[in-house]
Amino acid sequence: GANIARRLVKKEWNIIGYDQSRETVKKLEQEGVKGAYELEELVNILPKPKIIWLMAPAGDITEKIIFGPKWKTKNIKSTF
Repeated sequence: GANIARRLVKKEWNIIGYDQSRETVKKLEQEGVKGAYELEELVNILPKPKIIWLMAPAGDITEKIIFGPKWKTKNIKSTF
């Protein structure tokens, strides 16, 4: 997601970026991305209508971002 954020900033888009790593957010801020250090902060910074483009790897980390830390993939039965 960081590379797409960089490209959009170069095209003068206003980008607010969040990452679990504060270090990553700080680096992106130096490149013109407005940083958010908590998900709640990200949501509060966004203007209405709020548009979130989520880019995260498949697996537990993404499921925790979307559904919360108590989420377990074994709770879902695939319909595919």
